[in-house]
Amino acid sequence: LLLTQCIAVAEHWHCLQHPHMWLVPLTVAEAGLLSLHHSWHTQRIPQAALVNTAAPAPEPATRILRIHCSWRFPRSKLRDLCERSGHFTEEDIQFQEKIAYRTGLGDETAVCPAIQAGMDEALGIEPARFEFSATCFQTIEDLFAKSGVSPSQVKFLVTNSSLFNPTPSLSAMVMNHFKM
Repeated sequence: LLLTQCIAVAEHWHCLQHPHMWLVPLTVAEAGLLSLHHSWHTQRIPQAALVNTAAPAPEPATRILRIHCSWRFPRSKLRDLCERSGHFTEEDIQFQEKIAYRTGLGDETAVCPAIQAGMDEALGIEPARFEFSATCFQTIEDLFAKSGVSPSQVKFLVTNSSLFNPTPSLSAMVMNHFKM
């Protein structure tokens, strides 16, 4: 069988001596190599690493809108806050208490002082900016310190908030604060 194949190649050798006859096999080989290269790059899992983590630990007490409040909010204060607001029925308050005790929130859970104040004027854009600044900036500073990463090394910044979407954006606030 091998001898037959060698004779077949020898008979067609004169055809392979022409330069244009190599064009098709070379093109096929090049397309195969490009296909392998493309497959390797598209199927490769991108590298991502978690450098470190940090969580906000707000100051134990702060002053906002001339009110001195602690960030700590024991569940026992929930009823009083709801009753003072005047926005909830007894049934609503009972439901909120049930949820507060069943969700795993503890008496050391941090709640923004503006919400704890229970005053309508304590809610709005400025108290929300204060809450973001007090929690996020300190957390990011802690993360930079723990990881040894400087703000100038950060290439991507993603922020997320379901309720607070100011202008400038949260990402822009972080970038401006850390001069990124």
